[in-house]
Amino acid sequence: PVLFGVRRRGDGARDAFTTDREPAEPKGRAAHNAGSHRAGVNLELPVPAKKATNIYFSVGRVFKAPTLDQLFDDRAIPIPVPSFSATISNPLLSPQRGTAAETGFYSASTISSARRDISGAAYRARMRGELDFDLANFRYVTIGRGLHRGVEFVTRMHIPNGALSFITLSLHSALS
Repeated sequence: PVLFGVRRRGDGARDAFTTDREPAEPKGRAAHNAGSHRAGVNLELPVPAKKATNIYFSVGRVFKAPTLDQLFDDRAIPIPVPSFSATISNPLLSPQRGTAAETGFYSASTISSARRDISGAAYRARMRGELDFDLANFRYVTIGRGLHRGVEFVTRMHIPNGALSFITLSLHSALS
C-alpha cells in the first residue's frame, strides 16, 4: 500500500524577562510564529514473508526559534580589562526558516530468531536566517543562508537474548 500524509503545524514561542542586574534593565520580549507544514509519501514494497521494506519521501517547511539562552542570557562574562564584561545573548535574533526534503528506506527481516533492521536516508535543507556565534562581536547573530545535506545508513541486529549490535554511518555537510 501507499500512504500519503500532510501535516500542518503551527509553532510559536513567546517569552518575557526582567533582569536582576543593577541598575535594572528594561524588560525583554520575544515572540516568533511560523508554520511547519510537511507532506510525505510512504510506499510498502512487496517482499517475501518475514520481511518488510518501505521507501519514503517527504518535503516541508522548517522552523527553529532561538533558544531562551541565545535571546536573553544576561550572565556577565568577565573580560580581562578591569570593569568590563559582556553578555553573549542577542534579543534581536529571529528564527531560522527554510525548506527541507528527505528520502529514504527502512527494512526489517528475521534471520533465524534474530531481527535485522536496515535503514538509510538522504536529506537536503535550505535555510535562511541561520543562527551562529560570532567571535568578532562575541554574541549570537543571524549569519544568513545555509545549505545542509547529508546521508545516513544504520543497521541493527536484535538477538533474542537481549543483545543489540548496530553500525551507524553518516556524512553531513553544512555550507553558509
